[in-house]
Amino acid sequence: MPTYTLPRDGQRSVRFAGEILAAVSGRVVQGREQNRWYEVRLFAEQTGRTVVAWEFLTLWQGEEDHADVQTYATLPEAMSALEAFDPLAWFKGYKELIARHPHYGDEGHESGYASRQALLEQQITDQYGRLVAELARTLQIVEDL
Repeated sequence: MPTYTLPRDGQRSVRFAGEILAAVSGRVVQGREQNRWYEVRLFAEQTGRTVVAWEFLTLWQGEEDHADVQTYATLPEAMSALEAFDPLAWFKGYKELIARHPHYGDEGHESGYASRQALLEQQITDQYGRLVAELARTLQIVEDL
């Protein structure tokens, strides 16, 4: 069984033996490279637990890459965590600029930062949702009604 070492923000990396179940990347969407994206991987750890690794990657100056790793007792629990995850938690966009110049956040302001921020947030949320759906399809995980 291969050994994986995965980074986490502000903590030691996590190392474990296991198998990768699925991996998805939002680096390319509809044939276009993105400058902010998520990569998500699911692993089956040798003890039977499911490991989820999130990475937010950015090429934007002033924004930082982020990573987290969590373990879950079952694959359905891991999928629930993926669905509950807030993809905007690590995204900055124009938030700091708007905080320094509050009038930039006014709807209709000539800078357009409020509408740009809203559009970016919607794009990142949609992209992340597509990644989670792709993971579920790949692993044939469905929600029973």
